[in-house]
Amino acid sequence: MSSGIKKLLKPLASLYLTVALLGLSMLLVYGGTVVQKEMGIQDVQKQFFHSWFVRIPLDPIVHPFAPAGTSTWLANWGVWMVGGYTLIVLLLANLFAAHSVRFKLNWKRSGIIAIHLGLIVMLFGEVFASLFSVESQMMIDQGQTVSYSFDSRHVELAVIDPSPADHDNVTVIDESSLKDGAVLRPASLPFEIEVNNYFSNSAVLGPMQQSTTAVQKATVGNNQRLRIEPEGKTAGTESGNDVASAFVTLRAGGRALGTYLLTQWADPHVTRPGMPLSGLVNTSPETVEVGGKTYQLNLRYRRYYKPYQVTLLKFSHDRYPGTDVPTNFSSLIRLVDPTRNVDRTVKIWMNHPLTYPSLRGETFYQQSFLPGDRTTILQVTHNPAWPLPYIGLALGFVGMLFHFGMNLTSFLRRQGAARRAAATPPARPSRGKPAATHAPSPIGEPALASYTLEPRSRLGGWLAAALGAVICAAFFGYVLSTPVAPENGFDLGSFSRLPVNFGGRVMPLDTLARIGLKEISTRETFDDPVAKNTYHPAIRWLADTMSDAPGSLKYKVIVIDDPSVKSQLGLDPNEKMFSLDDLLAHKEIVQKQMDLAIQVPEKQRDDYQRHIVELAQHVEQYLELRQIGKLLLVPPANEGSDRWKPLESDRGTLTPGGKPFLDLLKDYGDDKPREFNTDVAAYHADLAKQLPSTMGKVDYEVFLNHADPFFWCLWLYVFLVFVPACLSWLGWRGFFWPAALGTMVVIFAYHTFGIVSRVYLTGWGPVTNLYSAATFIGWAVVLFAIGLELIYRNGVGAAAGAVVGFSSLILAHFLGLDGDMMKPLQAVLMTKFWLWTHVPCVTLGYASTILAAVLAIVYVVLGLCTRLIDEPSGKALSRMVYAITCFAILFSFVGTILGGIWADYSWGRFWGWDPKENGAILIVLWNAIILHARWGGMVKQRGMMVLAILGIVVTTWSYFGTNLLGIGLHSYGFMEGAAGRLELVWLGTLIMALIGLVPQRYWLSFAGREN
Repeated sequence: MSSGIKKLLKPLASLYLTVALLGLSMLLVYGGTVVQKEMGIQDVQKQFFHSWFVRIPLDPIVHPFAPAGTSTWLANWGVWMVGGYTLIVLLLANLFAAHSVRFKLNWKRSGIIAIHLGLIVMLFGEVFASLFSVESQMMIDQGQTVSYSFDSRHVELAVIDPSPADHDNVTVIDESSLKDGAVLRPASLPFEIEVNNYFSNSAVLGPMQQSTTAVQKATVGNNQRLRIEPEGKTAGTESGNDVASAFVTLRAGGRALGTYLLTQWADPHVTRPGMPLSGLVNTSPETVEVGGKTYQLNLRYRRYYKPYQVTLLKFSHDRYPGTDVPTNFSSLIRLVDPTRNVDRTVKIWMNHPLTYPSLRGETFYQQSFLPGDRTTILQVTHNPAWPLPYIGLALGFVGMLFHFGMNLTSFLRRQGAARRAAATPPARPSRGKPAATHAPSPIGEPALASYTLEPRSRLGGWLAAALGAVICAAFFGYVLSTPVAPENGFDLGSFSRLPVNFGGRVMPLDTLARIGLKEISTRETFDDPVAKNTYHPAIRWLADTMSDAPGSLKYKVIVIDDPSVKSQLGLDPNEKMFSLDDLLAHKEIVQKQMDLAIQVPEKQRDDYQRHIVELAQHVEQYLELRQIGKLLLVPPANEGSDRWKPLESDRGTLTPGGKPFLDLLKDYGDDKPREFNTDVAAYHADLAKQLPSTMGKVDYEVFLNHADPFFWCLWLYVFLVFVPACLSWLGWRGFFWPAALGTMVVIFAYHTFGIVSRVYLTGWGPVTNLYSAATFIGWAVVLFAIGLELIYRNGVGAAAGAVVGFSSLILAHFLGLDGDMMKPLQAVLMTKFWLWTHVPCVTLGYASTILAAVLAIVYVVLGLCTRLIDEPSGKALSRMVYAITCFAILFSFVGTILGGIWADYSWGRFWGWDPKENGAILIVLWNAIILHARWGGMVKQRGMMVLAILGIVVTTWSYFGTNLLGIGLHSYGFMEGAAGRLELVWLGTLIMALIGLVPQRYWLSFAGREN
């Protein structure tokens, strides 16, 4: 390429432009996410991502968690910026220009070239999919045969002439022509259609329903007594679709035939969660007679007629025992395609679509179903660009592995050579001191320098590490070996190992007791109101509750924090814990207040309404455990069955097989500890023979509950890792640093034991909900921290790992207050492959980004407040943050694309711009900004640290913020009242980032020298 052309392309190849475009992409994605509270996903895609320019409103940007429909003074303000198509064109131009000007085709650059090539392929894939893909649905009743699909995002007016004997003549008018005042004159019709009013979304009201905004213009037809209530556009991805209505006047031969009301509510394909007032009003298509023919007018979803037929033979909806949670829903269909000589029976279910070449590139997915379990909804997708994301992923993944792997290998080689050089003893070596390669710090030795054990001090270092490890191991051994103490002679430890099927899974009574008590009291122990300051385990509370033991109603185990709730019920405002007796005395008030609160949508309730509903649920759960006859306590006869039965039948008689449990419970109620212990042991032995695999897991879960690894690791990370790591910076590094590393390895092993145990018990991957994600993030960060310590040996990795380990497990503790943390999976999640690939990769991306931020905070805090950050240690911390950011973008990118492939495999849509998907891509974009800003010299050591700190905002937005919006198909982790706490985290992060911008001449570590 000539120098003149390169000179012209140089501005377009700038890394400054790259960072600017990535920043604009983040703003576009964020804006296109928060506006989904007010806009439907189809409109968001069209206006934001499949457009050249877009106006982003400021109100939802600034107030993302405000209830839908509320607005501030910013409501009328917005910012115009480039849309998705423009950004794609500019990014592609930037990439091509950069490779033309800066990059040379050689072995070292091959990884970067593959990464960018993969990105180019995926960008083209998104453009082609937006232009050429077609998504539609088939709604089929059991026994029904259909030969068309419909697109619920688009509307059409169909005028049907059924006069031919063998077919219908159909004239279709697209929604683009249905505008107020439009006059339509199709050549195939003997009449013209004037559109008086068109409502893109509406409800239909009957004559008796009151409304001041309803419209009624119909003069003839079946619907002439009905009225139209205009409605705003539906919002988000889960609130259904718009339902259109129109008033049209027909004319033939210059004569008006009347004004008709046409509405999609007459279309049987229309569904919407909750079904508004229209669901109670009878509507029907309209007919008109012209020239001796009768024409039917249908306002309906756009249809695509097929050359094949699909018949629903059977729809199945399987649930977990005792719950409404689906384990699977599937459609057994008959596919007949005469043009291809196809006549076959196929089963379609979640994560198992029908892909068949004869379907002309169309794929069928099990999307949903209607109440009654007789009507299936299949997603029919035609996407000619489907291979492009897969190709892009392969190229990007290989490129990242090669590029980052090559750099990591080179770095480790240099680091090893430097460490060997530093380990060379001087003429008169000094024991326990790191090799001084630069000026000593005020505390007498290099600040945060990599510690090198000299030959004569290695034994002491190993002994310190072994001592820390032995102390941890001894503590864990003590925890695991401590038995559950008998209560009044009753062996409740053995009682806790008996099984029950609760919440859709088999668990020990120990778990039922712990989650039941924790939900209502936030604790796993309770105190005896008679014997003060005497605490008892949860299994004692459950045994007393099940047996209706004397005084059990007076146990103060129900926590009420909200002053308004206590005032409403007339409870002591100074008390926090209350008994079931206290609340049953106000049962009518609780019921009335709950009935009022539940009429408000869950995500729009205020604090009082949330607390009163929560209290009512706690009372209901408490009473449910007292009604033992309804609990699934009778196991199946063999291992292969999941037919657990309640203790009592519907007729109130004892279920066969339930007598052993009822007998031991009677022994407990009659205060017969010897008989109780004997019956429990005998019953457990019988179950172990009858259900060996089930009882093996039940016993192991009791063992895991007793071990409580996440609780103990939480505290030990602080006291046995963080504290020694900090002390190692102040002196005695030869003792404290090895001790911190040794204890961290043992605590990490115990943490690993907890995660592996959950995988064994659930049978799925390590991350299945927010609780397991929190424990896994802490585990991953500690793993990375151990790797950093083995490379840098400066205690920073240990300290950062301990902080994140503690924080993530604290978060998991509070998430665990919501109940069982090993709940059965929803049907769409029941796939081991994706749970072991996509979910861990994305979670590792979270973990890496958080670790980079914590390391950057360590840099800022120590640099500002101490003299520990000198030039070499500053460079070391900078390398640590850079390396972890590289891991973050690798895992985030691969995990996000794998999630898209999973979505494509499950729903026929690689990318739907759902809030959770957008949150994941924001992490990728942010880490890409950090790396490109560093490569381009836009930021140096301190600037990269500030950007890394802000990664906390991006990660917590993706992890929690998208759920708190209350919209989206992935909104599985909605937490009431958490928005304020999340905003406090963001405020603290921004303050820390601003502190990082304080000029370094004011930092203790940098005072007196250049930045």
